[in-house]
Amino acid sequence: VVVPPLVGIIYFGDTFLSVNSYELLEDIYINKNQFTTKSPVSKKQFSVLMTDSIVFQDTYHPEYTNKRKALSGAFFK
Repeated sequence: VVVPPLVGIIYFGDTFLSVNSYELLEDIYINKNQFTTKSPVSKKQFSVLMTDSIVFQDTYHPEYTNKRKALSGAFFK
């Protein structure tokens, strides 16, 4: 089964994207992070599943810097 790198749907006027490629995620959250805003709607939806995830953690949270340093090795060669 081939999974496309990006899948999108517009549902009742809202756009939902599913990113299935680490290259796209790296581009969004590393290279263009200053232009990216994490949606409060997504945070509310996924906070039950990812309670302590860096994905939706505010940058001023005390644990954010340590988590980002730990993950940076996965994105940079």
